[in-house]
Amino acid sequence: MSIFAQVTDQMQEVLNIKANEVTGNSGFIQRQRKFTGSAFVQTLVFGWIQNPETSYADLAQTARALDIDVSRQAIVNKMTDKTSTTLKAILESAATECCSPPQQLPLLKKFQDIYMQESTWISLLDELSSI
Repeated sequence: MSIFAQVTDQMQEVLNIKANEVTGNSGFIQRQRKFTGSAFVQTLVFGWIQNPETSYADLAQTARALDIDVSRQAIVNKMTDKTSTTLKAILESAATECCSPPQQLPLLKKFQDIYMQESTWISLLDELSSI
C-alpha cells in the first residue's frame, strides 16, 4: 500500500470514526438531528480547505454538498467554546493518526528521527478567537 493510500485511509478514519468518537465523548453533539460529529467536522474541514475565510453561508452550502440540509444559523449556533475544544481534540487525533510510528509506515523506517513542523495560519472566527 502506498503512503498516499495510507494517509487517505487514516484521514477517513479521523473524519468519520474519530470525529464521532470525540464529539460523542465531549458532549458536543447532545441531540442528533441533522449534524453528526463527523458531518460537522467534515463541513468545516472541506469548507475551510476550499476557502480559509469562508462564510457561514458557504459552510452551510458545503454541508448541503455532503447531503446535510442545515441553515447558516445552525452552523453559527455550533460555534461555541465547546466547539473549539472538540476541534482541538480532533486535530490532535488527526496528528496522531497521520504521524504513525515508523513501524506502521515502512517508508519512515530508514530514518532514525523525524521532526514535523506545521506552519499553516488559519484565521479563527471572531467567536472563537478568544479561546
